[in-house]
Amino acid sequence: MSSKQRNAPKSKVSSPSVEALNPSIRSGLGSIDPWLQKKSIWIISILVVAWLVTRISLVNEVVNEPIQVLYLWDDSDNRFFDDWAKRIASGDVLGREAYHPYHSWHKEFAEYYFQKHPEKEQQILSANPNRDSTFVAGKVLWNEWYGGNTFHQEPLYPYLLALLYKITGNGVYWMLLLQCFIGILSGLLLWKITQKHFGHPVALIAGILYLLCGIILFQEIVLLRTTWTVFFTLVNIWTFDRAIDKRNWQSFFIAGLTIGLGFLMQSTISLFFIGILIIYGIQERKQLSLLSKNVLAALIGFILIFSPVMIRNGIVGAPLMSSSSVGAITFLAANVYQTNTINNWYPEKEKCAEIMGRNNGQFLPVVIDALKSHPSISSFLSNIWVKLVSIFMGVEFSSNENYYFYKSQVSILNYTPIKFSVLAAFGLVGIIFTIHQRKKLWGFYISILLQVSILLGFYVSGRLRTPLGALLIPFVAYAIVECFTAFKDKKSGLIKIAIALVIGYFLYYRNISFRTQLRSADMITVYDKYYIPKIEVLDAKKDWKGLSKLHLEFMKRFEPDFVKGLSTNEMLTFVTDVSIVRYMARHYEIQSQVFEISNEKEFANRYKARSLELYEIVKHSEQNAKM
Repeated sequence: MSSKQRNAPKSKVSSPSVEALNPSIRSGLGSIDPWLQKKSIWIISILVVAWLVTRISLVNEVVNEPIQVLYLWDDSDNRFFDDWAKRIASGDVLGREAYHPYHSWHKEFAEYYFQKHPEKEQQILSANPNRDSTFVAGKVLWNEWYGGNTFHQEPLYPYLLALLYKITGNGVYWMLLLQCFIGILSGLLLWKITQKHFGHPVALIAGILYLLCGIILFQEIVLLRTTWTVFFTLVNIWTFDRAIDKRNWQSFFIAGLTIGLGFLMQSTISLFFIGILIIYGIQERKQLSLLSKNVLAALIGFILIFSPVMIRNGIVGAPLMSSSSVGAITFLAANVYQTNTINNWYPEKEKCAEIMGRNNGQFLPVVIDALKSHPSISSFLSNIWVKLVSIFMGVEFSSNENYYFYKSQVSILNYTPIKFSVLAAFGLVGIIFTIHQRKKLWGFYISILLQVSILLGFYVSGRLRTPLGALLIPFVAYAIVECFTAFKDKKSGLIKIAIALVIGYFLYYRNISFRTQLRSADMITVYDKYYIPKIEVLDAKKDWKGLSKLHLEFMKRFEPDFVKGLSTNEMLTFVTDVSIVRYMARHYEIQSQVFEISNEKEFANRYKARSLELYEIVKHSEQNAKM
């Protein structure tokens, strides 16, 4: 054999067949797989139509309805992304000045820090002698901790939104439509990848599960980047699968480009890049010339996409390789000793402000101090364990959005019932069933490991778990097929069914939550941003009947069911429930006053009485309620 022949690339690696993955699927569904393969065009067409119909229904129930204004919540990333996009669209393309949010918790941190360090506040005031009434010393402090004009978060999402504002004038509306389209593309990718690795029957079930997955669908109508993160996670698996199959520099270059785009949407995707290159390096270690050429092509593709950010950073004086400034405070809040930021965003100023100030928000020193705050390694590991348990909990934890509030208002979400707890439990079953074929599923396993690491390294929330949920769908589908065909081999079949039942019981059934996850912030935002402007117009016209009708519409549409059924002898258990009942008590009081003005005495008395009942429930509940 000549040296030229010896160093030539190997022939294309074929995708694993159904029988290669697991012979039991082939024997159990041997007659179905070829038929599904012949009908694959019809199957994917039906799935796409079904995905499209659900999204049309979703948009119809959200756009131009009161619930759409939730992105205007002042303390949300949604609002910040929108404001940031408008700033870009208005001409500040490079972001030459520091621009970061200043939410209520930022203000609490700053006030606490200035109490402990008044010299810092004086330093800021002295450095800004020409300040006006809009000047806020706390905001300057946070701008320093966030790294000045470093991008607050990865820039691709606000720049896309800004582009939509420039083209259409209504960036939010078109972004939500675009996200629904991206959701369909994600479904296509998921179906295609599943078909390649698991076969046609599993791909069909995965497509149906994706259709019924309300937590993924819900994110598409929220002004956050979760839908895009799901999409790029699947794109990266697809492109690297393709690159490793073809083993040429062109495919690796394309994979580098997609990784670069994903990095600009969510920088943690870079860890997938590192992991997959390590795996490829191990596989290709005997052909170093081919390995170096392909890795270089992937790196060039990545750098080509990231280069505009480096150029911008160089122009404005930000760290050259930076793309986000929130890593330090997010890690600190979630990992400081005895943190409350486990499955929701509860940054504690008493535990975190001093560390942020001492290290001026620098990521690595903040991380070190966060770890040092633990008295022992077991303390930190205990924190990680609580997060791990939270991952499997049957609750869609709110963070800038609330699945349960949307579900109470959007009927299609009640027909797409699959939540993360289902995917986590039975996805683990599928992973156990495929572990012997792990070498063919490196893209999936590295992506799953990355997503779990993000949750354990930071905190657990519904939107942060969603990409992991999408990755688990093929494994859930595989587990379903395996259990369905298990009776063909009684001995191994019974073992597999037993595994599924045990895991399903401990990770799903025992973690089902039946308590409300609603919060008053969502109702307050809808009322303040949608109803108040309309009410002010009616109030100016002294149209009391119209005002009464409008306010009553808000109450009927948004009063939670659990509040409607409360009686005076009931005790509320959770602080969030108490705040909701207090808020609704106030609205019963307002509605009573409106009825009084419009001379509807009977209704005024009825609503006043209900208001007093709810206030009484709040009074005797708030001392006993807990988070």
